[in-house]
Amino acid sequence: MTKYMLMIRGSHAEWSALTPKEMQRETQRYIDWTQKLRRESGLVDVSQLGDLAAVVRPSGTAVTSTDGPFTETKETVGGYWIVEAPDATGAAEIASGCPGLEHGYYMEVYPLL
Repeated sequence: MTKYMLMIRGSHAEWSALTPKEMQRETQRYIDWTQKLRRESGLVDVSQLGDLAAVVRPSGTAVTSTDGPFTETKETVGGYWIVEAPDATGAAEIASGCPGLEHGYYMEVYPLL
């Protein structure tokens, strides 16, 4: 089995439009999906990402603090799951169950070397 990182990316536009009750329901769906991965798909690690702490660029030794996890395209990396799967197709199949896909997010699947 190979380890894969599933990263959730996208804009918070649809999520931000949810009511507090809808957000609570959708958050529970993430919790349920993650627990299912833990039981059935070899979940190794999972974490939501906090605000971006710093950006380090090759232009000297300066560390630039930022105000959030936002790229110039206003997309975020919201979190990751590390899973074990036999191949990239299996990892992509696991990623296809992410509840965020219904809210404009997408998943990137990377093998860990």
